[in-house]
Amino acid sequence: MAGSIEGILQDWRIRRRAAAIQGPDEPSTTAKVIIGIIAFSFFAAGIVLDVVRGNEPQVRLTADELVRRPFSRALPMSETIPGVRTIVLSGDPSQTGPYVLRLIIPPQTTILSRTHSDDRTATVVSGVFFFGYGSENTPNQTKNLPQASFFTEPAGVPHFGATTSEGAVIDVSGTGPTDTHIVHRQSK
Repeated sequence: MAGSIEGILQDWRIRRRAAAIQGPDEPSTTAKVIIGIIAFSFFAAGIVLDVVRGNEPQVRLTADELVRRPFSRALPMSETIPGVRTIVLSGDPSQTGPYVLRLIIPPQTTILSRTHSDDRTATVVSGVFFFGYGSENTPNQTKNLPQASFFTEPAGVPHFGATTSEGAVIDVSGTGPTDTHIVHRQSK
């Protein structure tokens, strides 16, 4: 057993001497590890600073906080659907990048056929939403989507919707910039 310990110590001494005679162009393994740790520390500190400064949005909202968020009147869909209130939950739909909107649709609302330039997904948070695809608002082409239902609004595909006596709350996600183009205008 003593022989093997002597061998380990001898090997350690040889490695130590080799490390001591390495030139300045060849840092030791220990130096490389220390440099790596320092570089990673600066990288991690940069990420933490981005989060603290708000460059990486962190959003946690209770139902009460959502109710108090301001409604957005600047979005194209807000102007085309009377009575619908739009809350931007995350991101900016007018800029490049992901966004999430909450639509609060009152009872007895008809949403005319429209398209968007971005792919969207949506979830019915509460109420019942009647949703269909096509360029004409045709009730027999809608599907009754109760709370927790999911639907898509593919880019460029006309779609429409409606609520009855209950109204609906819908969360919509997409990647901006987005837009809204009315396909079918209701005749007066």
